[in-house]
Amino acid sequence: MTIENDALPGTLYGTVLDEQGSTLRAAVLTLFGNPVPEVQVSNAEGQFKFLNLPAGTYNLQAELEGFALADDPDVVINSGHSTNIEVTLSAL
Repeated sequence: MTIENDALPGTLYGTVLDEQGSTLRAAVLTLFGNPVPEVQVSNAEGQFKFLNLPAGTYNLQAELEGFALADDPDVVINSGHSTNIEVTLSAL
């Protein structure tokens, strides 16, 4: 049996940073796309992950008290691949 590569899920890994490059914990990340929005919270090292994502383009928003909302409408997930990003939050 052969599995089409397009059917394989992708993953999104990332780190939340402030403008000085320090990691930020407890940031709320919301990934809008297919099929429904998913929410993750950055860990003590500022890291987050979204697993088993269908291929496509997603909108990622990150928020944390004391920082401006970060909005990236062009996060591309490819089938069977991992995408790594850094999200920088600006202090208010």
